[in-house]
Amino acid sequence: MERNATSQSWYRTLPEPRKESDAIESTPASRSLRILSTPDRRLSRVPGIAHAHTPLVPHPDHDSSEIAGHHRTSANATLLLPQANSKPHDDSCAAVRLFNGFRNLLAGSFEISRLLPIAVRPVINDMVEPLQQKEHMKYTKDNAQHYAKEHFTGVWAASTTPYRPDLSFDEEAFARNIDHWIGALKVAGLFITGKQGEFFSMSVPERKRSFEIAAQVCEGRARTVMSCSDTNLDVVIDLARHAEKHGADWIIVHSPVLHFANDVEETVYEYYRHLSETLDIGIAMWNHPDCGYIMSPKLCARIAELPNIVAIKYSVPREQYAELTRLVGDRIQVSTASEEEWLDNIIDLGWRLYLCSTPPLLLQTAKEQRIHEYTKLAFEGRHAEARAVRDSLEPARQAFRKSRPAGTPQAHTKYWQELLGQAGGPVRRPLLGLTEEQKALTRRMFLESGLSGG
Repeated sequence: MERNATSQSWYRTLPEPRKESDAIESTPASRSLRILSTPDRRLSRVPGIAHAHTPLVPHPDHDSSEIAGHHRTSANATLLLPQANSKPHDDSCAAVRLFNGFRNLLAGSFEISRLLPIAVRPVINDMVEPLQQKEHMKYTKDNAQHYAKEHFTGVWAASTTPYRPDLSFDEEAFARNIDHWIGALKVAGLFITGKQGEFFSMSVPERKRSFEIAAQVCEGRARTVMSCSDTNLDVVIDLARHAEKHGADWIIVHSPVLHFANDVEETVYEYYRHLSETLDIGIAMWNHPDCGYIMSPKLCARIAELPNIVAIKYSVPREQYAELTRLVGDRIQVSTASEEEWLDNIIDLGWRLYLCSTPPLLLQTAKEQRIHEYTKLAFEGRHAEARAVRDSLEPARQAFRKSRPAGTPQAHTKYWQELLGQAGGPVRRPLLGLTEEQKALTRRMFLESGLSGG
């Protein structure tokens, strides 16, 4: 079922941070539905959101205890009620609602969750969670590739992660940024917490929180691919299952960093084969030279035979990704991070997905979305017009490149975001921040870019 765009008048409640002590008493309903598209809180849409730390406030027209389509039974439990016009994906949805109701009746409605024996609580959860995950999925494992060819399309962007001055994860700023990106900048989808998002300096709970927030802010408006990359395979699978449970459309997993590996191709194939076998959600491959090797087009094509491998972000020279497109472009989406090559790849290779980096967030504003515009023109076959719009962005590209220090890409990106009015913030170690001289150069180049805040 394809998502439809909704009005920009929408509401969200950010999920509360999860404490380790809550692990047993937290239910799938309270975890996955604590952020709801409901009228009880509004996320303000204001210009210059980088410095407008606007709190989420109750909407005056609604009683927060009575939520359309849901009944809140307690602070920690949400009972799903079927909408009058809802159409279950299959018979299991009825079971989901039945078990949700039963579980929350026990654990929430009468506030007796603490009276239940500890051994009993996971039993109901274990019965419900697999069905809940199935309900989130809009495709089956067997038709994942076909679904992605139809829906994993358009201009995507890699999210950044805003931190407060004390380096804590600024969840509200993250939600505001996402709202701005998919609303004002018209980004079709977001690559959540990848390298641009500093996943390597985030804790696993923080990464999971970023998935939850992104999935709920994007719900019905844009799509998500959650970065589950990690050097520990158990963490990859844990993140992937969390992403699936909380409504991610797809996940992306970087090719593993290998130490002293002799048979790279077989090792990497077995890595993705295991992920495909273990998970139901659609998986995008991701290969970049910083892992120590380049996956050959032949290897990528072999992996693409696995049923739920749906895409690849292939950061290699053009001749290699062009070869891979010829091999598997009819089955999976092939893409690369270069925005400058995106238009030519639409025209020459028939690409439909830009997956992705930060240019859609940094070279567009609320006043003009030229990457979105030239992509739309190219998809319509209006190639000359698309090239003219694409080329008009060159001053902004040049200004961004000239101001970017080689050793601090994330810090520079975040500072550029702040100049645009987005939330940026500092970076965490081991990354370096910008010096005052580097900030001054970035400000000068920003003024020459032709972009404006908002």
